[in-house]
Amino acid sequence: MFASCPTQPLRAFEALEPLVSLGITSVNVAGVRPDGLPLVRRLYEQYGAELPRMTVQLRVSPGFDSHDDPEVGVKASIAEIEAIGDPPKYFTSDKLKMGAVKMSIDGGLSAPIFWSLKPYENRPGFYGEQRIPDSAFARVARRAHDLGWQLSIHTMGDAATVMVVNELEKIPQERTR
Repeated sequence: MFASCPTQPLRAFEALEPLVSLGITSVNVAGVRPDGLPLVRRLYEQYGAELPRMTVQLRVSPGFDSHDDPEVGVKASIAEIEAIGDPPKYFTSDKLKMGAVKMSIDGGLSAPIFWSLKPYENRPGFYGEQRIPDSAFARVARRAHDLGWQLSIHTMGDAATVMVVNELEKIPQERTR
């Protein structure tokens, strides 16, 4: 919905505007890439009075889903987060706000490639896929936290969840040393 195209604000409006008549007053868009943010801004500048309130999560991809080298992905993701500046002040509409930084650690059920602690029953030796390595996730999460962002982390498998919890536990501990 939020790709760069001159007709996109109208198409996005047509998708969102009926929600208000259904009584839906707020929506959360769980992951807009940085290049889609100008479209969201234009949408609310043009049609905001007729749309529900919107919270936008900034999707960053420091891992293998977007980069062959996670080091490149970490630097790119941190630069994208830093470019927003002060998240609450990024959008000027009172109906539009910046939410959390969104990252997807592993795959999903539809592909089935979620990252598991145990091998898949039907695929011996296969544990799913980790899209964002531990260290890449930790560095991006730490920088986002330091800048005042909330984090929205997608995990499907138990191994992904364990990794995220372990890395997130370290952030406040590191800050107290």
